[in-house]
Amino acid sequence: MKRLLFLFLISCATSTQLENPDAQFSISKNFDFSKHYTIALIPLKDVSFDEIYNNIALQLLSIGNFKLVERKDIENVLNEQNFQYTGITENAKISEFGKILNADIIGMYSFQIQVGYESFEVYIFGINYKPYIVNVYLKLISVETGEVLYYGKGRGQSYSKSEAIEEAVKNVVFGLKKGGKR
Repeated sequence: MKRLLFLFLISCATSTQLENPDAQFSISKNFDFSKHYTIALIPLKDVSFDEIYNNIALQLLSIGNFKLVERKDIENVLNEQNFQYTGITENAKISEFGKILNADIIGMYSFQIQVGYESFEVYIFGINYKPYIVNVYLKLISVETGEVLYYGKGRGQSYSKSEAIEEAVKNVVFGLKKGGKR
């Protein structure tokens, strides 16, 4: 009986490590994880939130097969070529934009930040603490084919906004770090 209980506990522990309920992703069968890619990372909308960009950049670089186009180079091309963030979502524009930057992939991201749920509020010495709930979405698009190679959603929750963002970003790249394996 003890042995069965031990095996059950081990199998539960193992399965929770393989799955991540705060990370959802879909990967194209054409995404070759053995290749190295140059990626231009841009927000899906014309917003500036350095903390999200910096966290995504750090996570992508830590995977090892991504090289980032410098942010200032992206902004220069946007200004010089009269691109708009909203216009880049069209396949023809993605290809043109990516080729100018010598990028293999355009990485587009968006995010939502929500403050608290009443059921998760904490009162400490009369101060009301509400959790931050952050959702980050990341889409990696091939410059050559226009195909979406990866689409992920990551969720993070913490009483610290920075920690919630960091957790959400780690979760959005979860599938890339696993090499596409579930």
